[in-house]
Amino acid sequence: ANTSCKDFTDLLEEFGFAIRDCGSHGHKVASHPAIQMKIEDSANYNCGHNPGKNIKIGYVKKFVRITNAYENILRAYLK
Repeated sequence: ANTSCKDFTDLLEEFGFAIRDCGSHGHKVASHPAIQMKIEDSANYNCGHNPGKNIKIGYVKKFVRITNAYENILRAYLK
């Protein structure tokens, strides 16, 4: 969780996520073409809390849960 927002965004894009800005300053929404995410997955994060600082650990944990839940789909997509 010791990563900048840019590095975190780059990593998600390497996994195939598309990242888009969503209205408020720093708020981002991630989607993936191979995953029909449930609303409770809420694939979003915010880079505006501490601009220029590391992303909050809660966002990293959220995406760890998402990637674990959809691991097989992501592995097949990345082949």
